[in-house]
Amino acid sequence: MVVGTTTDIAGNSRLAVRAYVAKTGVLGWQDQPAPPPGYTQFSGASRGVATQGQRVFVAGTVRTAPGGIGPTCLVRSYVSGNGRLEWESIHLPRPLVASWRLPPLASTSSLRR
Repeated sequence: MVVGTTTDIAGNSRLAVRAYVAKTGVLGWQDQPAPPPGYTQFSGASRGVATQGQRVFVAGTVRTAPGGIGPTCLVRSYVSGNGRLEWESIHLPRPLVASWRLPPLASTSSLRR
């Protein structure tokens, strides 16, 4: 699992998540999501990666346009075998406020807290 940031054509940073097959080094899956609605870019490199069973958790920082809310913590949960996004959580600066967002076509039964 490799996580970092890339830069799009407009100069905004984007999260980059890549999973490789350990035995061969072949790319298994990747995700380069746009920042969540209301945010313009990911700020710096990812802040953390963890695995538990068949799940991969990636944490990073997102920012809004200058003068807006920032920095804000973003956590995403993926299925490690295929890269399917299970959920995404956004935690605003203090006072702590969290919002959960399920990807399209996800069922609420797949949400793990």
